[in-house]
Amino acid sequence: MSRWRYRCRLWLLAFSLFTFVSLAIVKRRTELANVAERRQGAVLGRGYIAKDASVVTMLGAASAIGAVIVLALYVQSPEVAMRYERPELLWLVCPVLLYWLGRLLLLANRGVVDDDPVMFAVRDRTSWLAGLLAVAIVAVAI
Repeated sequence: MSRWRYRCRLWLLAFSLFTFVSLAIVKRRTELANVAERRQGAVLGRGYIAKDASVVTMLGAASAIGAVIVLALYVQSPEVAMRYERPELLWLVCPVLLYWLGRLLLLANRGVVDDDPVMFAVRDRTSWLAGLLAVAIVAVAI
């Protein structure tokens, strides 16, 4: 395997880790919103209680910011400069990702997101627009 492919896989692994942890936390936050609505003290079979909602929300935000930081570091890497015609445009994906993950966490905090954040995103028009915008930015950067 070439050095470039190896490094790209490491970037993808780090980015995926933070992104999917953020999505998992959105799911946990949704569970906590449901528990609070039903006035239960804890989520059955889980190690957290309704009072943990603010900490769970902060962890989700930290993970989302981590994903954006990894993406920003990748955009600045030599691999990107060699592979893209206009790598500076990739910076525009960072605020799109931060907006999308932040919005998802905010909606979970409000109890709007159902049990699965991915299924919510599939049905959500704003998520589609954010995804299409990110893809368009990458296409122009290539």
